[in-house]
Order: sequence, then structure tokens, then C-alpha cells
Amino acid sequence: MAYRVDLSKLRSKLLLPAELKRDKFVRRGVFFWTRNPELPYRVWATIATEFETILYPKTEEEAQKMLFDVTRSFELPASKLGKGQHTLEAKVHAKWGKHIFTERGEATAKTPGIKIRIE
Repeated sequence: MAYRVDLSKLRSKLLLPAELKRDKFVRRGVFFWTRNPELPYRVWATIATEFETILYPKTEEEAQKMLFDVTRSFELPASKLGKGQHTLEAKVHAKWGKHIFTERGEATAKTPGIKIRIE
């Protein structure tokens, strides 16, 4: 799965939002077959994060959480926004490729606006 997050500053309804920050990252899920009779499942998954960490989920629910539940924090200097009241929002795009059990696709979501005040 490839993710892209765009953090934007909302302006008047006539103007497009001003992009403040963009972040791209990937989470890879790899499935493999085992013939080991001591293991409870035949198909196993490994999840690779953008930090080169390999995760080994024990259940299907845990694999879904590791692959799809993503939390990101953004830090912006106040000087980048300037004084006054600002409204920020984030748009998230996710894409995935074709596989034996799924077609290629993508999804998009947008956060509600967050109002902040800089003095």
C-alpha cells in the first residue's frame, strides 16, 4: 500500500488550499505459505513498514491493523503560517496493486478542518 498525506491551509472559498507539507510512505504486506505442521496456519503474513521494520502478526485482525491503521504527526513552525487564525486540513490518498485476491484500487479521505490561532 502506498500512502500520501497532504497537509493544507484553507483559504477563502474562492482560492484553492495552500499546501504546507506532503508525506509519502509505503507499507508492504507479504504473504507466504508454510508446510510446517507445528504452525497453526498454512498462510502467514509479514508487514514491512517505512522504517525497515518487519512485523509478524499472529492473527488476521492484527495483520489488518498493522497494514491499514496509520498514525502520522506533523510539526510546522509558526512562522510558516504567520500570525492570526488558520484552518488546517489533511487529505489522505491510499493506493494498492493488483494481487490474486484483490484488484488494483485507491481510496481518498479528508479530515475536518482544524482551527488554530497564532499570536
